[in-house]
Amino acid sequence: EQPIFICRDEKFYLGAKGGSPSLPHAHMDAGSFVYEWGGVRWAMELGSQSYHPLEAAGVDLWNMKQASQRWDVFRLSLDSHNTLMVNDKRLRVNGSAPMIARFIDPDRSGATFDLSTLYFDLERAVRTITVDEEGKLTVEDEMKAGAEDCRVRWTICTPATPRVVSRSEIELESNGRKVLLRVVSPTKDIEPFV
Repeated sequence: EQPIFICRDEKFYLGAKGGSPSLPHAHMDAGSFVYEWGGVRWAMELGSQSYHPLEAAGVDLWNMKQASQRWDVFRLSLDSHNTLMVNDKRLRVNGSAPMIARFIDPDRSGATFDLSTLYFDLERAVRTITVDEEGKLTVEDEMKAGAEDCRVRWTICTPATPRVVSRSEIELESNGRKVLLRVVSPTKDIEPFV
């Protein structure tokens, strides 16, 4: 089962998903989202790719094991999705992210996914993705590290042009519109990378 949440109105569109890389045709994309506001797609999915060229190049595409070459394909990998990477490791293939809550209110709509079984170095990982009535997106990640320190990379796949504003802010510009990505975190060790 690939749990998904979708909501939209005239101002915005939000799609978010949980699930598992182990399901048929799945990617390393649990916790990923697609977001559109003001007629601009700010967070996107790359879309499908023909399997034939990959198979012709000798990629072992249908091997779903943890160390499979399948997960090196950019469109299928964690690198190309709007989710978290911890300590530069892939998601755990046999893990799964169920939807544990959903919100459909006039002032906030969205969903919460429990990503805990997908990460090797996290004891707990919960992602809540919501949009308010004006279309403002909030992505809240709650994490608890396991036995070692963790380096978490928050990724967004966007067609917009990024500009680093500060250590905790990146401005995106597309089609004459701008949005601001702002990180609010208890840790001060934030490093923007574009």
